Amino acid sequence: MNPFPSLPLFRPPFQHTGLLIHQHIVPGSEAGASRGAVNVFFAHANGTGKGTWRTTVRSRLEKPAVRAKVGVLVAWDTRNHGDSAQLNPNLPKVMDDWSIPAVDLLSVLKTLKLHPTVSKAPLLGVGHSFGANLVLAAEIIESGTWNRIAAIEPIVFPHEGVYDEPLSAGAYKRKNVFASRDAAYNSWRSRPGFFQRWHPDSLRGYVDDGIIGVDDSGNIVSEEDIANGKGKVAKWTLKTPREQEGGIFELAGRWPTSGWVYACLDKVTPPTHLVSGTESAHRLQLYAPLGANPEDVMPKTIAIAKSVKNGTHEWVNADHMVPQEKPNEVAQIIEREILKLIVPVKLQIAQLKL
Repeated sequence: MNPFPSLPLFRPPFQHTGLLIHQHIVPGSEAGASRGAVNVFFAHANGTGKGTWRTTVRSRLEKPAVRAKVGVLVAWDTRNHGDSAQLNPNLPKVMDDWSIPAVDLLSVLKTLKLHPTVSKAPLLGVGHSFGANLVLAAEIIESGTWNRIAAIEPIVFPHEGVYDEPLSAGAYKRKNVFASRDAAYNSWRSRPGFFQRWHPDSLRGYVDDGIIGVDDSGNIVSEEDIANGKGKVAKWTLKTPREQEGGIFELAGRWPTSGWVYACLDKVTPPTHLVSGTESAHRLQLYAPLGANPEDVMPKTIAIAKSVKNGTHEWVNADHMVPQEKPNEVAQIIEREILKLIVPVKLQIAQLKL
């Protein structure tokens, strides 16, 4: 059963150059831009999508004490994921240049007038895994995109080479046809390992937003028709093609995907908070920070924190999928980053009064 049946978290999505975007105006914060409330952009991990963020948002960012500090929340599906992938059926099977979705991200911010150059409100970029790469890349491509960054387990590596990612093989073979959404949820929830570590609501968000109903002819049955009983769903399939998910994993360590981002981390100037999972395999990947002695190696995410201009780091008791496993803890981190953007605004007002 959907745990959020009565209140849609995000407004009806809209299309932007082949992308599906969800916006959410936190209740009571419609005037956020005029009083310095913080806008937040959420960039998802590979293979997931915008729906996996809703538990994190619902956890704290809609609480009365936080509402007044938050303006517009935006979550998207990159061009090869989720609903966006449905709009782009003729994409190349593998997206081997991740600067493309980073530029997409910049375009979305400008279209929504959330970019700090056009908005009166500060902007926090939150990214996980593949999404954290894009948040960092957007800042490298266009300095001043973010006022603060929260990068969770970013897929960023310091050199070109084939990254041995075991998840790629699993993605290519992932089951992609189910009898119902509940069947998909129960199948993933019952398997030991990856999905069992997820918070149940995070997994439900992934199921509700990540699979789509089709009829006997393979045509998509709209959510509206399903809700009104007009459409007959024959089966449910993954919105994100397995080839795209597997390709992202397989190419994660190449120069066009992440190598160039690591090489340019010193161009990331906003305060950037890095988050690592204590059980993540990434903690075993040891690299030297940008410009440091090659022998001075440390866990990759800590090296990234030391490579950006103003980086901090913390550990969360989770595997790589930190937001899905610990949505409440991640929400607290995001709230903390929001408050750091609010305080300077209050100080400026106080100084003006003096």
